[in-house]
Amino acid sequence: MAASSTLQPDILVAADDALDSDLGESLASDTTSLESQVRDYVYENGRRFHGYKAGKYVLPNDETEQDRLDLLHHIYLMVLGGDLHLPKINPNPQAILDVGTGTGIWAIDMADKYPGATVIGCDLSPIQPGWVPTNCKFEVDDIEDNWTWDRKFDFVHSRGMAQAVHDWKRYLGQMYDHLLPGGKFQLTESEGIIHSDDNTITPGCPLEFYFQRFQAALVLAGIPDPCSSLEQYAKDAGFVNVVCVKKKLPWGGWPKDPRQKELGRWALAILETGFKAYGLALFTRYLKMDERDAQALCDGAFKNMHDRKVHAYNFHWYVYGEKPMEGEKA
Repeated sequence: MAASSTLQPDILVAADDALDSDLGESLASDTTSLESQVRDYVYENGRRFHGYKAGKYVLPNDETEQDRLDLLHHIYLMVLGGDLHLPKINPNPQAILDVGTGTGIWAIDMADKYPGATVIGCDLSPIQPGWVPTNCKFEVDDIEDNWTWDRKFDFVHSRGMAQAVHDWKRYLGQMYDHLLPGGKFQLTESEGIIHSDDNTITPGCPLEFYFQRFQAALVLAGIPDPCSSLEQYAKDAGFVNVVCVKKKLPWGGWPKDPRQKELGRWALAILETGFKAYGLALFTRYLKMDERDAQALCDGAFKNMHDRKVHAYNFHWYVYGEKPMEGEKA
């Protein structure tokens, strides 16, 4: 079926006087349950990373990163008007999967919202809380391995996996195979490209240079930004009624619109640690930068964001759809 895409208009800039500077069962199994206490962490560039399949994922998992992820969850709730998902799902789902669950905050919220469903969150890092709803559980797993769940799901949710998935066609294929007929999926990704509608990101500035290096490192790591291809990947996997929504997230309190201004302030808060979370491992591992140079590049980009004349934003992509019913053509 034809895809449906929506895109926001330009974000209006506030008048100068309104601008602000707010700144499994055993370690041998394919799937290892959280209870197995897989806590083998590794440390790099002053940050803590997952130990299970160490080096595969480029973002840290320490407390600083966990705080950033929870703030990002708050931003997504604001963007979606408090909703946890865009597609309308079965009002009485039995099984929900959250792939790359991170701190588990989305899975926990879904378990509260749908108490009759079993909600499973999986991640390379066992950083989720121990006290969770009885219908929520977490597993340590590599989602690029063969998926071993013996049940099919009503809804599969995937967020922030752009720097984790090397083969999106296989990833979407496994997602398709593990959904019930009529089951829904949603991908949510933050595009690693910076934009400005009024050309306030000057050529050669630290922010532009950061993203040039960032994109180059992603290619070397085998994880180029997938956002513009997600809709097609989903259709190629066999999903129907695929919808693609692009939303702008301003970086800083420069927008005129009060809601966009608030979102921008929250975005600036997560960027305080976000530049280093996304960049340090990529720059040192793949661009072979010295740690001090990599730190300086990240610091320069964030400092650039304090310039209230810079009206930067990026796109957040929401792609969702459903597995066709038996006998229905994709």
